Amino acid sequence: MRADRGILAPVSQWDDKVDAFIRAFAVKLADFLPRLVAAVLILLVFWGLHRAARGILSRSLKARTNVLAADILFKVVKYVVLGLGILMAASQLGFNVVSMLAGLGVAGLAVGLAAKDTMANFISGLIILWDRPFELGDDVEIGDTPGFVRHIELRSTKLETPDGNDVILPNSDVVNKRITNYTRTPKMRVRVPVGVAYSSDLRKARFALLQTTRGDDRLLERPAPAVIVSELADSAVNLELHLWARDPSARAALRAEYLERVKGALDAAGVPIPFPQREIRLLGDAGA
Repeated sequence: MRADRGILAPVSQWDDKVDAFIRAFAVKLADFLPRLVAAVLILLVFWGLHRAARGILSRSLKARTNVLAADILFKVVKYVVLGLGILMAASQLGFNVVSMLAGLGVAGLAVGLAAKDTMANFISGLIILWDRPFELGDDVEIGDTPGFVRHIELRSTKLETPDGNDVILPNSDVVNKRITNYTRTPKMRVRVPVGVAYSSDLRKARFALLQTTRGDDRLLERPAPAVIVSELADSAVNLELHLWARDPSARAALRAEYLERVKGALDAAGVPIPFPQREIRLLGDAGA
C-alpha cells in the first residue's frame, strides 16, 4: 500500500497543477474574450469608417486630379483611419497606448524635421487636390512658367512647356505663385504691337491693321478686333492690334502670324515702320 501511495502521490500533484492551470486559463480567457470581442468590433467600425471616407473622397475628387494622386490620397486616409482603429483596439487588449503614441510622436518629430520640405510639398499637394486650380491637360501659367498640366502628384506638378520640355514644380512653389488658367476662360485677348512713324496717318494705319482680321474664324466677332495707341515712344507711335481668340491655346501662334500680317499690310498701305534713331545736336561756337 505504501508503495502504491508513493507512486500515486506525484500523479495527484500533477493533476492538481493541471487543474489549477486550467482554472487560471479559464479565468484569464473569460477576462480576455470580452476585450478581444471589443477590439474586433472597434476594428470593424473603423474599417467601415474607412470605406465611407473613401466613398466620400471618391465623389469629391471625381475628375479633379489624375488616378495616381487620388490613389495616394486614398491610401493616406486608409492608414490614418485604420491606424486610429488599431490603437484603440490595442488599448482594449491592454497595451500601453500612451507609451506607443509617445514613441511614435518622437519618431514623427524626427522624421518631420528631416523631411520638412517633403512635408510642405505633401500638404501643398493636398491643397491643390482640394482647391483644384487646374486639371490634367489645362493650359496654365504658374508664376513665369507656361505649359500644359501633364501630372498632378502629392509632391510635385509637371508641366509640358510650349517648347516641349517637361518642367517639374514642387507643390509648395505652385500654391505660393500666381496661377493663370487659360483653359477655363472662354476667350483671350492677344496683343500684336507695332510702331509707325510720327508722320503717318493713324486712321490709315488703323484701317490697314483691321483689314488683316477680316474672315478669320479663329477670332471672336464680339469683342471685335481693335487698334489702340499704346505709347508715344522716342522713335515711333506704338500701336496695338487687339484680337480676341476663340481658343486660348492658339495665342502664341496667332500673335506670330499677325505680326507678319501687320508688317505686310502697313507696307502695302505705304505706312512706314521706323527703326530706332537718335538725333544729336552739337551746341557751341561754330567758329571755335
